[in-house]
Amino acid sequence: MTAGNTIAMEGIFSWMKGVAVFLIFSGFLLQLLPDEKYQKYVRFVIGLVLMLLVGAPLFRLGNLEENIVDRIHLFSMEQSREEFRTEIRHAEEGYREQLEAEYQDILAEQLAELAAEEGYEVLSVQAEISMKDDENFGAIQSLTICLVTDGVAESSPDDSSSQAEAEQALRALRRKIQQQYGTEENDITIQMESR
Repeated sequence: MTAGNTIAMEGIFSWMKGVAVFLIFSGFLLQLLPDEKYQKYVRFVIGLVLMLLVGAPLFRLGNLEENIVDRIHLFSMEQSREEFRTEIRHAEEGYREQLEAEYQDILAEQLAELAAEEGYEVLSVQAEISMKDDENFGAIQSLTICLVTDGVAESSPDDSSSQAEAEQALRALRRKIQQQYGTEENDITIQMESR
């Protein structure tokens, strides 16, 4: 026998030993399973691995082994990428909700300052804010402000000058809001409540 034949015979022998060890291990594993309903799944996996073991020499001849490993690696990377995209989407949704809540808080503070300049106190602010990724991101689509008077005389049906002053103060507040936030007049609702 030549050296090349000896190496080939040793390779075949080690391959056969690997298949035999795998079959013994597989039989042992099947005996350890507590329930027969799992055996069909384990046998399926064992069959796949056995096919790979038996076909390994053929795969090496045709360089298929590297191809299979590359495809498995590519599939694994694709799965990881999709999981990462899902995680990013969830993180973005949480970030947007947090951003909108912070924006609402800042908006309420700023509107309280504007209202105080006109003699009103803000009870509540409800704003609908565009959170879409376009040119209107962060724009106020509608705004509802609930105010109470703080220094502006309450209007009574008999006192037309007080009522005119109150309406003028509300118009001034509405104009300031329009100018500062670029919101249309019909998108701003101001409600008055008395103390």
